Amino acid sequence: CRFPQADDAVPYVCLLDTGVNNGHPLLAPALGNSDLHTVEPSWGIDDTAGHGTAMAGLALAGDLTAALSSSKPIVIGHRLESVKLLPAAGENIGNSQHHGYLTMEAVARAEISNPYRQRVFGMAVTARDNRDRGRPSAWSATVDRLATDADGDAANARLLVVSAGNVVDPSAWAESPVSNSSDSIHDPAQAWN
Repeated sequence: CRFPQADDAVPYVCLLDTGVNNGHPLLAPALGNSDLHTVEPSWGIDDTAGHGTAMAGLALAGDLTAALSSSKPIVIGHRLESVKLLPAAGENIGNSQHHGYLTMEAVARAEISNPYRQRVFGMAVTARDNRDRGRPSAWSATVDRLATDADGDAANARLLVVSAGNVVDPSAWAESPVSNSSDSIHDPAQAWN
């Protein structure tokens, strides 16, 4: 694999997830220690759940099936950042109305640390239930606010890629795509922007 160096002018994918363990040989060349952050310092920056590290692998290289069957070098044109949005247990306990605040804090941590970077934010973290059934929520409104830079008069609009949901029940996978009708988009993926 060929990776860009930390001082190269390349875009970054900033993952808002359970943190990333950057010691993996595939991730280490693309994710510096100074690019690991957390919304709550007592949580640390490491990934004890494994979700953020797995997402980092996908964000960096995608599906490696074709690359592993080829002798051509893999050229990576971007680097990674990580902001731990979820603690060790893999979920934020407490009032779900605070999830938007934590997401805003996560975005701010990355931007304050490196304000001039070109980045796209990736968040594969959603509510685990269908509580909003696609209706706006405090969390989805925050995602909209961040995307449009409502607080900065759209001077620094952001690209946030948010998953539509996380399937927990394996039987829902077996019933796909029919289960898509009974399991709606999970909060905050109903954001409009």
